[in-house]
Amino acid sequence: MTTATKQTKQQDGQRRFAAALEGGAGMGFFLLLVVLLDHLVAGWPVIVPSPVLAMMLLTGFFFWHQGVPRFLDLGARFFFRVFPLLFIPPLVATWPLADLIASQWLVLLLVVSVSTITGMLAAAWTYRLVKTCPGKRA
Repeated sequence: MTTATKQTKQQDGQRRFAAALEGGAGMGFFLLLVVLLDHLVAGWPVIVPSPVLAMMLLTGFFFWHQGVPRFLDLGARFFFRVFPLLFIPPLVATWPLADLIASQWLVLLLVVSVSTITGMLAAAWTYRLVKTCPGKRA
């Protein structure tokens, strides 16, 4: 192995380590925000749920910052990679409700379908809104 190849591998490893640290900072930021807002909502008479409040604060921050900072982008990308794992506990928790689900399958199917489509449309609209905003990109 040549010296140039060794240096390239070492630089690649350093870049990956730096990206992992940035992603960890992004995940820590998201988790800290959620924990702080949960305590705020629990301790004060706030009528907005903490996840909605977090989305509002993040959206305002992104508009003010004119984009998503790199460390938050990397943290969010990690969360999206592990996102399917978050659905396993709710699926297991529905097992005792199997009879109710079997008897009300049509209502459940309609509610889940409409809410999924609404969520996807809202996400697409938000993406287009943010994508067309002038300013720097992270």
